[in-house]
Amino acid sequence: MKRAYRGMVQVVTALGISVCFSALAQDWPQWRGPNRDGKAAGFNAPKSWPKELKQEWQTKVGSGDASPACVGDRLYVFSNEGGGEVIRCLDAKTGKELWQNKYEVPAVSGPDSGHGGPRSSPAVADGKVVTLGVNGTVSCLDAQSGKLLWRKNDFPDAWPKFHTATSPLVTGGMCITQLGKESEGAVVAYDLNTGDQKWKWADEGPGYASPVLMTLNGTPMVVTLTSKSVVGIQPSDGKLLWKFDSGLTGIARSRGVSYWSDGHESRIFAGFRSFLYAIDAKTGKSITSFGEGGKVDLRKGLRGEDYLSQSVQLTTPGAIYKDLIIVGGQNPETYPSPPGDIRAFDVR
Repeated sequence: MKRAYRGMVQVVTALGISVCFSALAQDWPQWRGPNRDGKAAGFNAPKSWPKELKQEWQTKVGSGDASPACVGDRLYVFSNEGGGEVIRCLDAKTGKELWQNKYEVPAVSGPDSGHGGPRSSPAVADGKVVTLGVNGTVSCLDAQSGKLLWRKNDFPDAWPKFHTATSPLVTGGMCITQLGKESEGAVVAYDLNTGDQKWKWADEGPGYASPVLMTLNGTPMVVTLTSKSVVGIQPSDGKLLWKFDSGLTGIARSRGVSYWSDGHESRIFAGFRSFLYAIDAKTGKSITSFGEGGKVDLRKGLRGEDYLSQSVQLTTPGAIYKDLIIVGGQNPETYPSPPGDIRAFDVR
């Protein structure tokens, strides 16, 4: 059976939304949670799950792939509706709209023309909500009132082949994101209060990944996938700390990296095309003890004798569980293998 296309009408429902403000000890303020690692701290699974969840409310919000952000009893939703991109704030308990901000955007054209909604999830921090539109528009609003604080597009008419997908990162009073197109773009930091550009690292353009923040020996570092490489950047001034180049051609389509540390060693895991790479978080060099020479070929194990002619895409970062990295792979339906699978690898 063919997969349903993603750009359909998005409906946010409160099927278990109450975990945002009751069961969890923390909010879910951005892409993949508080630490951008997909982990929900303080959640205790029930001894038995209900056969089905009770729907509390339902609200139509338009199309898109941006995941909602939940802070306190407020839900922040970013979508496309009626020819514009809309940032909404909903009451998480009732679904009631508290405020919205809408701005007009040109229709998406090109190979993803049927998929017009934003891909980037909002980030909520310091009383503000930041979004990145499908055409590269960065917006910052007051999270309480919805008042627009600033909005800009420093790379007009420039985006990756399948449009902008980076989810902004807020840290140190700055909004950090990737802008532009694959061949000409940058990692950019804006002052969260004013929108003034603080720094720009413009050696490489964006792919479709979102930056993550990690701390090594007390020093913060922003790590992200560009269109070509994995880079470690100093968040205070945009200085490049290291760069890892896989040596492969083409655009990296993974949405981000995963981070593992045991207190002594720190490793970053990134997907490039059909491979999973292990990188030393301190130096950016390959961890050659991982897999075969520092990488795992995800095509191995696929059905068919010609598995090397197939391809696997890691469309989301792997999940870290103890000393395992768990990844899901997607391969085209025309191949003899299933459309996707889940595999776990020892991080060492």
